[in-house]
Amino acid sequence: MKRKYAGFVLLAMPWLLTASVPAAATIYSWGNVSQPTVPTNCAGGPGGSLYTSCTDASSSPATTPAVTVKYTAISDTAKNVNTLPNGTGGVAGLAAAYVGYYPTDHLGVTSQAGPNSAPNTGVATTCGSGPNNATAQETTCSPQHSMDNNGNSEFMLLSFNAPVALADVQLGWYYTDSDITVLAYTGGGIPSSANFFAGESYGGANAGTTGLLSNSWKVIGNYSNVWGTTTSVPVGSAQTPTNLFNTVAVNSGAYSSSYWLIGAYNSTFCSDGSGSTPATPGAACSSMAMGNDYVKLLAVYGATGGGGGPSGNPAPEPSSLVLMGIALFGLTALRRRAVI
Repeated sequence: MKRKYAGFVLLAMPWLLTASVPAAATIYSWGNVSQPTVPTNCAGGPGGSLYTSCTDASSSPATTPAVTVKYTAISDTAKNVNTLPNGTGGVAGLAAAYVGYYPTDHLGVTSQAGPNSAPNTGVATTCGSGPNNATAQETTCSPQHSMDNNGNSEFMLLSFNAPVALADVQLGWYYTDSDITVLAYTGGGIPSSANFFAGESYGGANAGTTGLLSNSWKVIGNYSNVWGTTTSVPVGSAQTPTNLFNTVAVNSGAYSSSYWLIGAYNSTFCSDGSGSTPATPGAACSSMAMGNDYVKLLAVYGATGGGGGPSGNPAPEPSSLVLMGIALFGLTALRRRAVI
């Protein structure tokens, strides 16, 4: 009899212990706010503040193995005349843009061609006087040095080396307005980011281009007035709830992906997050407008794990495996008792 009761106790133990096991996933952050004036993790591009890419080599708290993120940028500059790399222009296709690194408030985007018809020099113009200010690419003067939707629509591509379910986006700077759009890649393999979305456009309504939503990108959501929004986020090794300024909670569907697009609000993706793009803006976009959003990305927060799509069935954590083992041991004890 004692052995029988012992089996029931062992079976009940996992459920008795569940209350003491943390259910929430660890939230990690990525953001180069501690980098020096001349960062060592940015490369390529014309230099100065402009680079082809920047990389965060680890998260906070650190993971083993490290979960890294590479920042690159895109813009719909292929509609501009004499735009590199396709100099014919005329089609609102996507092309590479420069990542602008600014130590105080972090990452902006500078299009590699401004909306002009002058010959493209391949070098983004800087502030001040000089012939390039009128003829070259997008200026790096404020506020155009940020990620904006004035003239061209600019996005930052975040490429993680492992799936991440983003939970929060934090801005480091804004001007005029701070509405943003967030998308996640839900397809298999690597998206066309390898060639900077050649042949693609945001909406796919242009001849010769394919829209992002037709190539496995999903609208996660559009978020208004991020600057001034305060969100409580568990941060650090202790996962202490902390009120973060200029931070918005995103990804209510808990999608997990290795590739994310974050940009100034783009009405092409006006959606409730279902992936649809209604002909007329829905309620979620009624207060937003293009042309006046200028933002810089300071940091992102999220949980690691998952494999694309909603992360509703994550891999079992070690504590869960231990509890499963206890339950199996209890079943074995009951079965032996039945045989005796």
